[in-house]
Amino acid sequence: MLLQVKPEEIIAKLVHYRLLGISILSVSLLVAILVVVTGPQAEPQTRTEKAWPVSVVVAEPEELQPVLLAYGKVESRQIANLKTKTSITAPGSV
Repeated sequence: MLLQVKPEEIIAKLVHYRLLGISILSVSLLVAILVVVTGPQAEPQTRTEKAWPVSVVVAEPEELQPVLLAYGKVESRQIANLKTKTSITAPGSV
């Protein structure tokens, strides 16, 4: 046999659960605010900027060309197949 529940009881339970959820959310929000407000206050530390030693050279205009020294082998990506239409043979090679 199915239980017959009145609509008023369903609404009362929903209101009860909604109020319970709102109260839990309110208490947790209050605790979070209290933790932030009553926490220790951190004072910012003054930091000194590092001074890097540098050497200074006066720039003078010059005519220079870029030079790249490289060691290796230059190869083409393409392969050429060279063929002639006529064949020439040396005398006595046949």
